[in-house]
Amino acid sequence: MTGRFSIPTDVPCSVENLAIVKEAIDERLKSAQCVMNGNCTQLVKTNCEQSSRKRRATETLGIIIELQAQLPFDGSGLNVDAMVKGKGKIYV
Repeated sequence: MTGRFSIPTDVPCSVENLAIVKEAIDERLKSAQCVMNGNCTQLVKTNCEQSSRKRRATETLGIIIELQAQLPFDGSGLNVDAMVKGKGKIYV
């Protein structure tokens, strides 16, 4: 299962800013509970995005954070009906 979070910023895009922000977020995510106990992995991507919020278009820094976790699978499948009906158990 992968959770992907996209975060736009107002930080001007530059090679230096891309490196600083990526390093800072990588470091912060190391303290996420699932990363610390080995249940998920992290991936941080930074990029330049066009922003036209002001009078003229500028490039600002964008951040994408992905956390990927392996769900245990015993062959029974994911019981979506039970999740929706609130049975209290999720079978994976």
